[in-house]
Amino acid sequence: MNEIRSDLGLPEWPDFAGVTKDGGGLDREARRMMLTLERCEPCEGAGVACYSGSTVTHVGIVVSIDGLLHVAECNPGTNVTFLPLPRFKRRFVKVEFWQ
Repeated sequence: MNEIRSDLGLPEWPDFAGVTKDGGGLDREARRMMLTLERCEPCEGAGVACYSGSTVTHVGIVVSIDGLLHVAECNPGTNVTFLPLPRFKRRFVKVEFWQ
């Protein structure tokens, strides 16, 4: 996420490297970071918090590709992928955007 934020001229966020869903680690770290941010509508550079129930289980960042909003995400085995925003949102119970 920070490589993309840097490319957009935005400040870095805490590094989530090594943080996993195991033991609620991702939920804990994402919620800690949200305390310093504000919820927003989807826009380029916004962080994405994805929920399963009430737990943050995935994060991403909004990017613009050919004028359309996509979410960049990193998953084990697939590395970084870019999905159109509507398609990405359908995969989760709840999705929030933060900046």
